[in-house]
Amino acid sequence: MYETARVKDNKNSEDFYKLVKYVIAKTEDGKPKDNSNLIVRDFLKKYNLDLIEIPEEFKDIEVENEFKVERKAKANKKRIYTRSDKNLDEYDVWRCVDRGIISPTG
Repeated sequence: MYETARVKDNKNSEDFYKLVKYVIAKTEDGKPKDNSNLIVRDFLKKYNLDLIEIPEEFKDIEVENEFKVERKAKANKKRIYTRSDKNLDEYDVWRCVDRGIISPTG
């Protein structure tokens, strides 16, 4: 269990510092060179580049020209609607009697 957590943590750290290096390459004086790059823009809104120091073990990481954010498989799956039956039997809501019409008497 410890080993799997360590591997996952190392992968997350490596991905983060790859993103940092990519953002540093695509920025100029703390502002994005290209305003259409949403990855850089969103990163700069969330983090301050001046406060991030890249550790020695991650300084030699290669960064691709185009950075692709990994999407979770859950987001790519087609949604399956499980409730196709419109039957409302056995719902407690319909047994409620407090919604009767109250007519005032004299």
